[in-house]
Amino acid sequence: MPAPTELATITQHVQVGIESTLGTAVAATKQLADLTQFSATPANDVDMSQRGAGQKIATFGIVGKEMTTIAIGGPLTFDSFAYWCNLAFRTGTIGAGGDASTRYHTFDLSQTAQETYSAFTIEHGDSVRARKIPGVQLDSLSFTLDLAGNVAQWSGSGIGFPLVDGITLTGALPFVAVTPMSPANVDVFLDTTYAGAGGTRLSRVLKFDFAMSNHWDQFFTLDSTMVRHAAGMIETPPTIQVKLLLEADSAGMARLTALRAGTSQFVRVKVIGPVAGSSTQNLQVDMALKISSAGAIEDKNGVYGYEVTGDLVYDLTGTASLKFRLENLLTAL
Repeated sequence: MPAPTELATITQHVQVGIESTLGTAVAATKQLADLTQFSATPANDVDMSQRGAGQKIATFGIVGKEMTTIAIGGPLTFDSFAYWCNLAFRTGTIGAGGDASTRYHTFDLSQTAQETYSAFTIEHGDSVRARKIPGVQLDSLSFTLDLAGNVAQWSGSGIGFPLVDGITLTGALPFVAVTPMSPANVDVFLDTTYAGAGGTRLSRVLKFDFAMSNHWDQFFTLDSTMVRHAAGMIETPPTIQVKLLLEADSAGMARLTALRAGTSQFVRVKVIGPVAGSSTQNLQVDMALKISSAGAIEDKNGVYGYEVTGDLVYDLTGTASLKFRLENLLTAL
């Protein structure tokens, strides 16, 4: 029988390994079955502006730095989302959960200290042809919760070291469990202190969007041994915003009052999953925000509402800005 020779899209899959040294490729250890979006772009900096005096067309180009950019995303799950939070925020801590069988995967941001970070080697492809990208981190991560559209999705963008083509995928790897989050099991809370987050539930939130961008970047040095790739990663000031689509009732319009007064808003969003012993799998996100803008008050799928945008701030009283916590059954990555 003829062997397959084409790179069929349906057989391209993603598997990851956690690096101990940034950019030093490792064999993958897990397969990920829940990604619905993945693309890798070789990003080469080639200067083609070298047109000599009196010349119409350039006669050469200068090849400079090189990296790989990725676009990635899929449904929110209580399992593999922990992997991507490690790349986007910082190396998370894993501690005892609410039940003996569960673990808390916790991610936050320090206000002043450099974060310890994780990086992956990503393998992508099939048995016909595959490629790997060492040193991958996510510089951006977003997610959306929307019951009307039945959406609980995340997406991100990443940067890594130069792509290596023509590899053999690491074989016989276990899959990371897939336990999907449902937008039907979401609660949004808004309170007046960081410590009190989770006390007052908002009953008329139509949609919730979280977006973080520009948290990590590569830096380059004049060192030929690097072979055009980055010398390392640096943390940069991230932009973190939340968008709340609210019904324009008294609770919703109170956000306009907070915008005018510059009052901090302390938001918790929680997604509840299946029972795990005496606890549940869940995602909990706490944030300190300042409302920075308000949108048009208009029809929102049959309900009159408006969208408000909140920018993350550091709360001096609560000494915190953001905390992600996933409770799941993964004892380790």
